[in-house]
Parts: sequence; C-alpha cells; structure tokens
Amino acid sequence: METSGIILVAGATGGVGRRVVDILRSRGLPVKALVRNEEKARKMLGPDIDLIVADITKENTLVPEKFKGVRKVINAVSVIVGPKEGDTPERQKYNQGVRFFEPEIKGDSPELVEYVGMKNLINAVKDGVGLENGKLIFGVGDNTFKDLPWGALDDVVMGGVSESNFIVDLTGGENGVPTGIFKGNVSTTNNGGFTSVRTKNFSEAEDLSAYDGLELRLKGDGLRYKLIVRTSQDWDTVGYTASFDTSPGQWQSFVSSVFEKLTNGSTTEETVNEMETSGIILVAGATGGVGRRVVDILRSRGLPVKALVRNEEKARKMLGPDIDLIVADITKENTLVPEKFKGVRKVINAVSVIVGPKEGDTPERQKYNQGVRFFEPEIKGDSPELVEYVGMKNLINAVKDGVGLENGKLIFGVGDNTFKDLPWGALDDVVMGGVSESNFIVDLTGGENGGPTGIFKGNVSTTNNGGFTSVRTKNFPEAEDLSAYDGLELRLKGDGLRYKLIVRTSQDWDTVGYTASFDTSPGQWQSVRLPFSSLRPVFRARTKSDAPPFNPASIISLQLMFSKFEYDGKLNPTFKEGPFELPLSTIRAYIQDPVTPRFVHVGSAGVTRPERPGLDLSTQPPAVRLNKELDFILTYKLKGEDLIRESGIPYAIVRPCALTEEPAGADLIFDQGDNITGKVSRDEVARICIAALESPHALNKTFEVKSTFPFSEPFTVDPENPPPEKDYNEYFKNLKDGITGKEALEQSTVSV
Repeated sequence: METSGIILVAGATGGVGRRVVDILRSRGLPVKALVRNEEKARKMLGPDIDLIVADITKENTLVPEKFKGVRKVINAVSVIVGPKEGDTPERQKYNQGVRFFEPEIKGDSPELVEYVGMKNLINAVKDGVGLENGKLIFGVGDNTFKDLPWGALDDVVMGGVSESNFIVDLTGGENGVPTGIFKGNVSTTNNGGFTSVRTKNFSEAEDLSAYDGLELRLKGDGLRYKLIVRTSQDWDTVGYTASFDTSPGQWQSFVSSVFEKLTNGSTTEETVNEMETSGIILVAGATGGVGRRVVDILRSRGLPVKALVRNEEKARKMLGPDIDLIVADITKENTLVPEKFKGVRKVINAVSVIVGPKEGDTPERQKYNQGVRFFEPEIKGDSPELVEYVGMKNLINAVKDGVGLENGKLIFGVGDNTFKDLPWGALDDVVMGGVSESNFIVDLTGGENGGPTGIFKGNVSTTNNGGFTSVRTKNFPEAEDLSAYDGLELRLKGDGLRYKLIVRTSQDWDTVGYTASFDTSPGQWQSVRLPFSSLRPVFRARTKSDAPPFNPASIISLQLMFSKFEYDGKLNPTFKEGPFELPLSTIRAYIQDPVTPRFVHVGSAGVTRPERPGLDLSTQPPAVRLNKELDFILTYKLKGEDLIRESGIPYAIVRPCALTEEPAGADLIFDQGDNITGKVSRDEVARICIAALESPHALNKTFEVKSTFPFSEPFTVDPENPPPEKDYNEYFKNLKDGITGKEALEQSTVSV
C-alpha cells in the first residue's frame, strides 16, 4: 500500500474507526486519529497515538495546520444512536446489533453531524487529499478561465534577438473555448536561441503536495518545449525542469513528473545558446581547401571534431599534432572500420575528386585554388566515379548508424512493405503467485488502415496480491545502438489505460529496467514519444538512484507492461481488473523535432547542366563544358548527391560556384535549380556548412551559392573594419524542398 502521506481516521474511537486504526498501525502505516475526547482516545488507542483533537461540527476547531501531511481519509464519524432505556458506558446494547431496542438520537443532531460536519471535514482535508480531476492552475475550468501573470523572458537578456509573448485567445482553443498561446520568433543571432514566458511569483505558494505532477493540455507543433517550476521567491534560482515533445497539429495532454524529479534531485536548468555538443562532428576531406577551414572553425568553438584523412603526416602538419584523426580512404571500403566512427553524430563532407592544371601546379595547388584564372584542367588521382560515387556510398554506409535516419530506425512492426517482428514472451504476476495472464500476437489485418499490427492483450487480476501483466523480448543477439536518436516512438491504438515501456541495457535477466509510463486515449490510433531522457532506472517497481545512466548504445531487450503499480509505492490511476488489449503497430527510434541536417555535403554548381536540353555550353564553367573530358566529373557528383538524398539521413547539399581564396564577408546569393555562375570564398562555404548543421530550414535542401562580386573584381576585407557576422538562417529560410535542377533534364541521361 502506498505510504507517502498520512492516513486520517475520523471517528477513530467508534466501533469501526478504532478497528481501522489498529489494522493500519499493525501494517506500519502512518496514521492520525481525529477525535473529540483525547483522554478517551489515548485510553482506547494507546498513549502514543497521533491525534487531531477537534469536532467536525465546529468548523473553528479544524485548524488547517493540524491536517498537514494528510493524504487519505477514512471517515467513520456517525451521529450517536442508542436505546431510549439507556446503555452501558461501552454501548454494549447498541453495538451488539442483533437484538432490537427502541432507539433515539444521543447528542448532536443528524443535520449537524452528517451534513454540517461532513461539509466541514471535506473542507478541512480537501487541499491535502486532492481532487480526482486535479487542481486548475491556469486555463479553462468550470465555466471560468483562470489566468496567470505571464511575462516574456527571452535571450535578449544575453544579447540575443529572439522574442515571445503569451496571449489569451477567447475562441482559439479546443472546441472554440478560450486558450492561452505562447508564441514568438526564435533566432540564433548573437549566440541566442531561446524564448520563454514566466509568471510573476505567486502571492502565496501553491501547495500541490496532494498531486503527482502537472498536466498540460496543448496543441502541438512537433517541437520540444520545457516546463520549469520554481519553489523559491528569489528570481535567479534553480528551476525544476521537464522537457516534453509535442505532435504537430494535435490537441494532446502532457503529464509531467516534475514533482518526482524534484524529489529525486534530478534538476536541470539549461540555456540553449550554443551549438549542440553531444556527439562528434566528422569532417571528411579535412585537408582540402574547405575541409581544413571547417576543422579550424569547429575547434575554435570548442566542439568535438574528428578529421577523416588519407595522409596522417600531411594532416598533422596542416591541422596540428593534437587533431583527432580517422585515417582511411573512402574509395576503399575496408579502411572504413566501424569502430573508428564511434560517437560521430554529424558529418561535413568536403571530399572531392582532385582536379588540377594539365601544365602542373605548386605543391600547395596555388593555380587551382585561386579559382579565378582559367587553366586547362585534368583529373589527378582517383577517378570521379571512384571518389564521387563509390566513395560517397562507402562514406554513407560508414556513418549512417551513427548519424541516424530522419524518419527513425524501425525496432518493431510495419516498415517499408515489411513487418519486423521481435521474440515477445509473457512475463506476468504468476511469477509471484498471481493469476493474471497475457500474450503478444501479430494480426496481419488488424492494424491501422488494415495493415499488420502486434497486439499486447490479456486479463489482469489482483487475486493473490497480483496485479500486473507484461510481455518481454528475448535478449537481442547484438545490442541495438540507438545513440543517434532521442527516444522511442510507439504507434498504438489506445484504450484509456496507462502502460509502461521498459528498456534494458544488460544481458542479465533480473536487472534494472529503464522505464517510462505512458497514457493512451481510448479508441484512437496515436503516436507516443518517450524521450530517452525521461526513462527512470527501476528495479522491482523501485527507483534505483544509484543505477548507471541510461546508455542508448546498448539496448538488449524491451518490455511492455500493464500494472496496478507505478513506482515507489504509487499506484496506476487508470488501473482496472479484467481484459485489456493494446494494438501496437510500430516501435521506432526517433530524432526529436526540429530535425536539422546531420550530413552536410559540399558539392558543386553545374552538376545537372552537362546534358540539360537547350543549354549554351559556351556560357558555362569549364567543368560543364568539359564534363566528358574530365571523366564525367559532374555526372558522378550528381550521382553521389542522389545517394545522399536516397539514404534517409537528414542532409543539406551546398553547391558552391567557383571556389576562391578570398576572405568571407561578401554579400551572397543563394539559389536553387542549378542555374547560377560566379565565385565564392572557401572561408564562406565553410561557415555555411557549419551553420547548416544547426538549421532546420536547411534540412533536405539542395542549393547553390555565390558572392555578388564578379570574377573581375577581387573581394577584400579591411582588418580594422571587418564585415558583420552573417545569419545564414536568413538565407536558409527562403529555400524550398525538392529543387535540385534535375527537373530540367526531361529524362535526358548520359551513358557512362
């Protein structure tokens, strides 16, 4: 039985009340006895009984402080009835309950005891025991709207430019009722990146100790937000924080266990003003003109970098002796050993086939790098097919598991024309002497839209102190590495009950399970996202505060459970005995919205032009005119791009025009459709690639870029008056999906 809180027994010296007290105390549970006569109570219940001496018929005796900590009440108060002829002091005639005596009311009237007294008692314990439907803190109640004094608190306090506010829309809510709206515009300019609204401190502290958490009813947009609760009057103080994911376009309820986080000391207060650092950024082609600049910028920002190079000596000389290297050749698949790529979460690929002047070049490739004056070109080293196509395929395969797929990784259920099953088996309360039973079946036509689905079903009973059913997979033959993802998403048809998902990271059978509870809506197919950060370490329904942190790189088994019990003595508020059925069509690892590119590729403008109908090649750059002579360099660059687009990895493809050694800072033109010509600085392209890694607006976009300066006009920068830093997001925002330049090819292809 849950022991967090005191059980109040009212009428504790009566025939039922004193028995209740005895049983509760025999079980070691915390009890308070509400009585009118202290002497009688201590004589009857014992000298050490914890008493509240009060009279429910007298409201002024029910002082709130006396009821502090009371979470449950058993009320055995009753008007006193006895034989008219009188009774013994122990009320033996009345209590025997078999032989009839003419009765009469003794003492206070029924109205005073049963009605007025009941009203007083309810008012006295109401705040402590809580309301079934919860306590309204903000928003729509019973024909009311309770507002709070919200105010903006954005990154302007740190020099940013983001802004937000909180308004009330009287008709914009669910079913046309009032709703609050947190809205704004967030920008990473000046290292900003957050918006928030915060209430003024309440005039009196809200006592929510009767409750388990906060429930937010909201309309999602696919983004992750935070709720921060403070318990101090000081302004700049710790905030007890819970993150929550939202589903786009749906009204939904989010239940925060923020109170438990507070109790367990799991407190976080973050400022999002820097690039995410959880994971290594791999720079492929790190000794090239763009690649080495990318490495320098990332390292100057303190970000973890690995450089993929072929020549270790050259790389250490160019990038420094302490650079973290992967020495490999993307054209040779066997050199791309998986262990080398462990921890890589993002990639900037600046690998390119080597082109140089036929007449030769300096060791530093000065003729090629200057990018303005034309030299007759030729391929140096490996062919375009080997570098741009085969190499791209090898690189994608090497990093794919680490950077993740935009649409997630299927763990169980319906995929692309497939159904991936897992070896589920029942694990019910029969192991503890109970009689509940469950199983997991696959119904080939019972899923959403008539497709296949798994079904967790059974019958749960509390007989013999049971009360749970579950299905658990066998241990996976190899651990699932889901470190590229943010959580697990379940697609299921709800039944209004609360279930648990348990994830284990150990091959041992009887071990800690990292657990999240989730509520379901009856009769609806819905997606439930469980962030890895929400998983709590649990062993036999008790939180293990000393357990190691959850490791998503080592998932060994999964378990679904329907149980009477939550954690640490708490009960499942939706539990009911009897049959249940939970159709589950997929379990998938997901990347949290907003998704940003995880593979940024430096390609080339012109890749779709060599075979474009009606194009005047004489006006085009040399690579377009000489595509065939250069072993179809642009054709294979385009094929390499297509491999990225087809991979499922979140990507951005940057197609610079002619690359120069000029400094960054010139005004830029971003375009799509592969039409522009011109020049652009390698410094600028490096900055664009890094910015693309953090911009959802760059996701799955292909675009060309050039400066506004013509070839004939060098761009220079005054060191005393450098140009301002660009916000590349402003360029990314104007890009459109699905435009590559291939639209103009009209099925015209080149034979290679």
